[in-house]
Amino acid sequence: MFINEDQWREFINREDVKKWPVKPSKPDFRDYPVSAILGVTTDIPNNASIDYLVPSVLNQIKCPFCAGFAMTNIANSYFKNVNKMPPNGFSPVFTYWMARTMDGLNPQDEGTTLRAVLDVGRIYGFLPSNILPFTGDCTKPVITDKMLAEASKYKIKGYAKVSNFNEICQAIAAGKYVIIGTIVTSINWADGYILVPEGTFLGAHATFLSRYDLAMRYTENGKEYNRFTGGVNSWSEEWGLKGKYWMAEAYTQFKLVDFGNMSPVLDAYAVDFDNLPIPKTENVELPKTEKIITMSTPMQVLPPGYSMLHFRSIYEALGGTVEWSYTADGKILARATIPPNPKEIIIESIQDSDELKILI
Repeated sequence: MFINEDQWREFINREDVKKWPVKPSKPDFRDYPVSAILGVTTDIPNNASIDYLVPSVLNQIKCPFCAGFAMTNIANSYFKNVNKMPPNGFSPVFTYWMARTMDGLNPQDEGTTLRAVLDVGRIYGFLPSNILPFTGDCTKPVITDKMLAEASKYKIKGYAKVSNFNEICQAIAAGKYVIIGTIVTSINWADGYILVPEGTFLGAHATFLSRYDLAMRYTENGKEYNRFTGGVNSWSEEWGLKGKYWMAEAYTQFKLVDFGNMSPVLDAYAVDFDNLPIPKTENVELPKTEKIITMSTPMQVLPPGYSMLHFRSIYEALGGTVEWSYTADGKILARATIPPNPKEIIIESIQDSDELKILI
């Protein structure tokens, strides 16, 4: 999981967190793990996207409704897929303020939790925006029985807890959007590439993930980042990559010392609907990764030009195991066992160098 209960308890009681627009949901053993709705899923394509169904990038302006905006734009995308999205989509105002009645937080605090907005979609549904449009007014509206009746026509099937980067990719490959809550710092959310947390803490924010690319590489300040998932924000198309972003796997694995070594990812859930969309994929090979080891014996060249490499170094570098034994006539037998790997492997070595370079 991204954060445990001890980290949650320490975080939720911080004074500065009370004004943050999204809070982490309390860890609950009743949460379904994503494996419960996906089964055992390990073989996924190198990339997948259901971003093509997202009708637009929304703009929450100055209201702390990010969780409501993320949840309703997921609903917009799913109901667009089955040709049932209302003309102007769904109301983030309804979703946010209904969540506030369910989240168990102090009524004087701002923000809500992802589990609360998910439960709104599961229990009450989504209200068409033309009934309760967002105008930039952050005040609480009056929710009527007529609104509840209309919202009940548009519900999610359920949701499941996502605990790491691989599960995010597995969910998207299965056609499920992932709603995610994250820490925001002044540098890493300055543009559309979210790499590792840097700068000062600004708060927390909710968005949703709609694609991933395991072959993607991005370099900033001389450091290369790889394996990305992509999301949709609610700060208008003026922000980031026309309102969207790429988040590196390294971001999800980072540990925040100021917050008890917890992850900058507060929460993540895969959203389940009937008639899930079919992700689009591209046939792209993963880029080769470089690995350098130090051999105990440098490469040698023997007359009339034969090269000699250290047997154990080669096969252990490839992830194999090497065993030595003797034949019946007393000769040394070397046996290397390498696990199956369908990808091409290139080995490079330079005469008199003790470096063995493996390209996988």
